[in-house]
Amino acid sequence: MRGVSLVDHELFWALGLVIGFPAATVALGEITLRLRRAGSPLASPLALVRNLVLPTLALLVFLLQVLGQDRTASLVRLVETLFWLFVINAVLSALNALLFAGAKEGTWQSRMPKLFIDLVRAIIVLILAAVMLSTVWNLNLGRLLAALGIGSIVLGLALQDPLGNLFSGLVLLFERPLKVGDWIQLGENNGQVVETNWRAVHLLTRSKDLIIIPNSALAKSSFINFSRPSALHRETIALQFARTDPPSKVMRVLAEVAQRTPGIIAHPGQAISLLTYNDSSVTYIAKVYMSSYEHRDTVREGFTGLLWYAARRHGLTMPNPIQTSINLSQEEFEAAERAPVPPSTLAAFRRFGLGHGEGGKGPVSRQAVQQFAKGERIVAEGDALPGIYLVLKGRVGLTVQEAGGETVTIAQVGEGEFFGERTAIASGVSDTTATALEELELLVIDAETLQALVARTPPLSREIGSVMEARRQALRGVRGAVAPETAGQ
Repeated sequence: MRGVSLVDHELFWALGLVIGFPAATVALGEITLRLRRAGSPLASPLALVRNLVLPTLALLVFLLQVLGQDRTASLVRLVETLFWLFVINAVLSALNALLFAGAKEGTWQSRMPKLFIDLVRAIIVLILAAVMLSTVWNLNLGRLLAALGIGSIVLGLALQDPLGNLFSGLVLLFERPLKVGDWIQLGENNGQVVETNWRAVHLLTRSKDLIIIPNSALAKSSFINFSRPSALHRETIALQFARTDPPSKVMRVLAEVAQRTPGIIAHPGQAISLLTYNDSSVTYIAKVYMSSYEHRDTVREGFTGLLWYAARRHGLTMPNPIQTSINLSQEEFEAAERAPVPPSTLAAFRRFGLGHGEGGKGPVSRQAVQQFAKGERIVAEGDALPGIYLVLKGRVGLTVQEAGGETVTIAQVGEGEFFGERTAIASGVSDTTATALEELELLVIDAETLQALVARTPPLSREIGSVMEARRQALRGVRGAVAPETAGQ
């Protein structure tokens, strides 16, 4: 009778495994699939249960209950060890998913460093593994701990630097003086943080080189974080102008250039000041703000580039200490500036009284030509027009802003054409924004001179009226019906 009972017991467990294991596998698979579709972080730990824990448990039950293996057998102990390791992994994965996955910004879960979580997880695994080895394999924990203690001393001496970086990394992660995306400077190293790990911080420089700084070096030294406490950054730019240039004019031009430079923000605003007098020049300081240190080089290049054009337009001199093979005296330089613009360049604008010939005003010097950089704004929508602009070289885009804030181009003006035709009427206010599409050279005829030309030159009056009407129609298409007296630029 006892033999029959044993057979029934083994048959019961065998049938249970044959039926229960596939059913549990299918059920867990369906639940895992649904959780993944819903984007739940619990899908991963449940997949561990299905793929690792459940098969190992089935094998352990098969060995103990069906085959009747002794629990002290090496194969049974090995399977049981794997089973508990898989259980520990699945439980810790589930806790990580419940506590830290999808944590909201500002909560304690989001502020917890990942390195610290991984370290705590490793310690828990080691403790539970030691308990499991003591239970399953009947190991003496006291001897094991003594062996681990001696081993840890040896490892600590051998891995002194890596462990120092590890604990320095933990300190940095808890204090959080930097994070991925911040711009920092340590000594001569300057770059953006792209990775932080247990050993080092990785910086990507502006030249796209990677610098690896050990955590211990960061913990022992002072470094600058350009992204804290806010991303706002102020840049100081030193510039030199001739002593003969009036300081008030120089500072006004610097302020205008700062307003026109892409990347410089209006608030908190810029500060322009005179720093020192030298033997042949005066040094000025421009303190400008940008939204992030990341834009530093772009802003500096844009500011100094636009300043060159503005200085030329306003007759300011920027001393150049660099020696070149071409040496011009001051008289020769001024003579070159007074040199006339070639008649061929002005041929298209003789109707405006330029160039030689009947009605012409004679030669036009290079000093009268205004130069603009590509992308530079010449006049903004709503600004008063200083005159009508004649395009000698380059192209200009005329744009307006829709009610929704979108910028729309209504015309492009090329060489031999003009814009700012509203100078010919009383209001003289621009209805469009004019921007240089490439390097640009312009001549400006003031309002008084233009109105006199229009009064005595009917063909010129008709041409300006035709251009004004065409641009009024383009404005109408963008904004709807526009009153004739306010339309066009």
